[in-house]
Amino acid sequence: MSSLRRAGLQAERAADTVLGAVLSAWENIRDTVTRARAPSRELDRAREGVTDRARKAERRGGTARKRVQRDLEGRRAEATRALRRKRGAAQDQVETARREAEERVGKAQSTAEESFRRAEERVRSLTGSNNTG
Repeated sequence: MSSLRRAGLQAERAADTVLGAVLSAWENIRDTVTRARAPSRELDRAREGVTDRARKAERRGGTARKRVQRDLEGRRAEATRALRRKRGAAQDQVETARREAEERVGKAQSTAEESFRRAEERVRSLTGSNNTG
C-alpha cells in the first residue's frame, strides 16, 4: 500500500472519528435532556450504552462519507464519458474537414494543371502558326 493511500486512510479514519464524535455528542446532549427527566435506572442504562452509541455514530459518519464518495465517483465517471464522446465527435469533424480540404486541393491542382496544359497547347498552336506563315 502506498504511503499516499495509507495517509488517505488515516485521514479518513480521523474524519470518521470526528464526525462520529460530533454525532455522539449531539446524541448525548439529546439523551442527557431526556435522562434529566428519567429515573436513575434509565440513567445507568444510558451510561452503559455510550460506547454503542459512539460506534453507531462512527458507522453513520462512515456511511454518509461513502455515499458522498459514490455519488462523486458517479459524477466523475459521467463527466469522463461525456468528455470522451465530445472528443470523439470533434475528432470526427476534424477528419471530415481534412478529407474535404484534401479533395478541394486535389481538384484545384487538377484544374490548374489542365489550365496550364491548355495554355501550353494554345501557345504551341499560336507559335506554330506564326512560324509557318
